[in-house]
Amino acid sequence: MRGGGGRGGGGLGRGRGGGRAIARKPLRGAATSRRDSDASLCSSRPSSVSLAHAVPAGPPISDRSYQSAALRSVNAYLASISSVALRPPLPSARDITRAFDDVLARLGWSVPVGVASALEDDLPSLLAQLGCPVKLSKSALRAPGTPHAWPPLLGALNWLVQLARYSDHRDSSSSSSFAEGNNVLQYHFQSFALFMEGEDGAVEALDQEQLRQTEDQVAKHVAALESLEKEAAELEKRAEALRSGPSPREAAERERALLKDDIKKFDVMIESWKEKLASTEKLLAEKEEVLEAKSRETRRISEENEELRKRIGSQVVNVRDAERMKKEFQAMERDIAEAELGRNALEEKSWELDADIDRKQKELESLVEQANHAIRNPHKNEDLNKFYLLGKLCQLCDTGRYSATRRAVRPSSAEGRTWTDELTHSGQRKVGRRFVSALGGSARRASTTELSSERRRTKPRFGTSQVPP
Repeated sequence: MRGGGGRGGGGLGRGRGGGRAIARKPLRGAATSRRDSDASLCSSRPSSVSLAHAVPAGPPISDRSYQSAALRSVNAYLASISSVALRPPLPSARDITRAFDDVLARLGWSVPVGVASALEDDLPSLLAQLGCPVKLSKSALRAPGTPHAWPPLLGALNWLVQLARYSDHRDSSSSSSFAEGNNVLQYHFQSFALFMEGEDGAVEALDQEQLRQTEDQVAKHVAALESLEKEAAELEKRAEALRSGPSPREAAERERALLKDDIKKFDVMIESWKEKLASTEKLLAEKEEVLEAKSRETRRISEENEELRKRIGSQVVNVRDAERMKKEFQAMERDIAEAELGRNALEEKSWELDADIDRKQKELESLVEQANHAIRNPHKNEDLNKFYLLGKLCQLCDTGRYSATRRAVRPSSAEGRTWTDELTHSGQRKVGRRFVSALGGSARRASTTELSSERRRTKPRFGTSQVPP
């Protein structure tokens, strides 16, 4: 067993339990120390003499912006600790005294601020001991609700509120052990405590455990370091890619140019659509006008129909008149049917006559061709051909279906005169004129005088068909 000297000797008073009591007593005393009286309160604070040189310049209590900010801060703190609220621009004296009472109670000073005499006597000395930069006069403390007393009272109250906030923050922070969260310090404290108790085995076990934990932490830190190195390498690659590639500004400029091109295209599209819309609106207006005209026409027709219905309704028609109108309507339908049948028959006859006319015209054309051929060849059956063709021409002319065709027949003047004499002798002057007009200019000139002299001598009746044998 180790004695009071223990290992390491040297007048430190290392005994079992003595060292632990000495080590923990200050912490316990610091954790449980409280202010129980005014004397202890004042003794725990520095004196006014020692703080006289450190008092800063007073706040600008007459500044309106400072007063507004200080009032907001005081009301915010009072809302968290009591129900008192200082209403601008000038709170009541009762609210001011209650606000001082609540703030000083929060700081742990039992000063009877609610009493006017206590507020006038004790508060200035207390503020002076605390080193408050705002000086309060007794006149301001006698009448706290007056306009000239409110600014310094607000400054002092704001300073006390800031002090109370700091005190609350200090009390809320846990200061029971400065080694909390520090494993190395806790290991040293435990190892020293076990050493002082003489537990060498526990010390070695604690050393082994601490070594294992340290190795684990080192391994974790090494793994974290490796991962961070990999991440740093990847970030370096990304940075290199960003440096080698286009800058964000260049990419943004390129994107901006593309967007501008798109905007131009869209502007062109919008203009075209505007033109189409204008034309469509114009067409729609025209359609609406047409529709309006149609509507007016429809209304007019409807009105006319209504008037006709009224007129028909106003007319008195008996049964006999209705039967008579029905019979007349049936007779009219029969007449229309008969007229259609007659029209159809006339159309058929006209078609037949047109066919006969076409056939006769073709025959006449063939006869004219034969006559022209005979005129060109007078030595071949001259008399027979002449009179035969002349008879055919006269028959056709008597029927009234001959239309003279101007062929390119130009005989000599002697031949034309011979034909004219024969036609005149036969009494067919008109037929001769028609036929001579088909022969050409030379025959027409040769036969004009003879036809006129013959017309004076004999005047045969038009339309006779005397054909020479």
